[in-house]
Amino acid sequence: KRLKEKRKTFIISVSEDTLYTLLDDLLSEEVVNQEEAENVKKKNATTKDKARDLIDSVIPKGSCASQKLINYICKRDSSLAYKLGFSS
Repeated sequence: KRLKEKRKTFIISVSEDTLYTLLDDLLSEEVVNQEEAENVKKKNATTKDKARDLIDSVIPKGSCASQKLINYICKRDSSLAYKLGFSS
């Protein structure tokens, strides 16, 4: 729910470096699988498209998966977390 509300801001704000780090984090937590991670990287030309693909694959997986993404955003990019309203 919180993540869905912040979808547009995430897509336009996340950097490619942060996006790849988040993808690795979510892969290690088994929120996304190897095929999903590769699809995000290879099937999207722009960082915005990659961000859209990533967030749209996490949101339908429910609140636990979404919370893991939020936690990693806070851990990896404090300015992005602040912009999204996720900082403590």
